[in-house]
Amino acid sequence: MTRFYKEYLKLNQLHDLSIVYQELKGDIIPFLKLYRSAKAAGMSEQHVVNLLRIANSIDNDNNNLPAVEHRYQKLTQEVNSLEIRKLNSNRTLQDLRKRILSLRKALDSCLTQITNRKNIRTPFTFYAYFLMTFFNCIFVRASSIQNTLSASGLKRIFT
Repeated sequence: MTRFYKEYLKLNQLHDLSIVYQELKGDIIPFLKLYRSAKAAGMSEQHVVNLLRIANSIDNDNNNLPAVEHRYQKLTQEVNSLEIRKLNSNRTLQDLRKRILSLRKALDSCLTQITNRKNIRTPFTFYAYFLMTFFNCIFVRASSIQNTLSASGLKRIFT
């Protein structure tokens, strides 16, 4: 920088800019990239100062830039893993809902068979037939339910 330009900056109260320029030894491009990145991210001066303080903190070993970057990567992987688990859980939930609907229809069918039986003359015969038909329907469906639970990995919860 020329002496006149330095005087110009000093007169316009831009002396600090002159000092920064000299400290950067004329290589102002990284400084401008930092400024533009912070501005594009909507960060205030205080945000940048806080971020640098956290990244360069020496009073806590967990708050240095490599540790922060590592933690960010680890948390990003964890979020991705949780998203995958969420998708798988949603699929399992949909499968179980379909299975519940299918079993409800089967139960309705069993109950319809029981109530449509015309040759039942006594209450005892009705209840005996009801129980036989109901349990037959349930036991036939039980193996199907166990297969569904095994396939979805939920069997260990219910057994």
